[in-house]
Amino acid sequence: MKKVLTSLLFFSIQIGLYANDGVFLARGNQLIPVFETDVSLRKEILEIKKVDDKIIQVDVRYEIFNSSEEKDITIGFEALSPNGDVNATPVKGKHPYIHDFAVKFNDVNLPFKIAYVHDSLYAQSGEIRSTPLNEILGSITDVNYVDFFYVYYFTANVKPGLNVIEHKYNYDISSSVEYHYYFEYVLTAANRWANRQIDDFRMILDMGSYEDFYISKSFFQNDNFWKLNGKGNYSVVSEEVDLEQSPELLNFRIHSGTIEYSQKNFKPTGELFLFSKNLISYDGYFDYKIHQLPFSYHQQYNVQLPVDEISKEIILALPYARRGFVFNDKIIQRYYESTVWYIPDPDYKIDFESLTGKEKEWLEEMKQ
Repeated sequence: MKKVLTSLLFFSIQIGLYANDGVFLARGNQLIPVFETDVSLRKEILEIKKVDDKIIQVDVRYEIFNSSEEKDITIGFEALSPNGDVNATPVKGKHPYIHDFAVKFNDVNLPFKIAYVHDSLYAQSGEIRSTPLNEILGSITDVNYVDFFYVYYFTANVKPGLNVIEHKYNYDISSSVEYHYYFEYVLTAANRWANRQIDDFRMILDMGSYEDFYISKSFFQNDNFWKLNGKGNYSVVSEEVDLEQSPELLNFRIHSGTIEYSQKNFKPTGELFLFSKNLISYDGYFDYKIHQLPFSYHQQYNVQLPVDEISKEIILALPYARRGFVFNDKIIQRYYESTVWYIPDPDYKIDFESLTGKEKEWLEEMKQ
């Protein structure tokens, strides 16, 4: 058998967002070959799910095609260290904010090792050169910024023909003053396969119910590749974003369900970047004539106290407006019709018990 070194690379695209009083914890990436040239990426199904507004779950299935003989390959997952107002020290030798890392190759669970490296030249002559963990720990002088990154790696026996890799991990969600949450997934690395593309690419994003978020049009131009599996809407917007990304964005308002991006012969030229903006008000009060209310109930605690009685009534109506209730009060109805996320549902009846626990607690507080 021939020994070949392969790697899952995390391209270090540093963006201004992380310096904006933010916390960068981790990001996702592609599985790619470094030296192997005859293995093609036939199909990829990438599932990304936000859980409890705290965790990003990544579940990826790759179908790769080996056109030559059977061989062992070393596959590596490269993870940048966290930075910002956060402790970047390894926890039991692992990345402190990546959890439940697992890989299955052709239905067999594989063990993995972790290397600590300082640059992209760690893989040479078929070996991964790692700095000992005790030296890494001894070199840390500022826990907020460290000068190494991680390589999770494992060995897989690749058969001729089609092989399947299933990869899972979770990571803590990143945030900043401006952004409630954000995450990036590197797509362009897929161009390193022999076919220089993903023959059949499918990405499923599940951000939860009643969520308002943006996706940069950095890796696509045709909006028709997107499909909404559920209830919601979206629009194209242009905003100044402190990122090395396209200024044109898709703003999704998801009442329920998932969104999906599918494309054949996918040759990504940019990365997935998704974020939700914080509701920031510097006035210190809510006036329905000038202020907007958040669609996401995760941001309802940013709502300021009402300036008058009608503003309070509009605030108290928010959980039911999310569900499409049609209000008899013309002022309340006009207010919610002016939002981009409101979808009227004449069949919906107000039901306090159907609200989420967080909505119930917030509503009781706002009634006082």
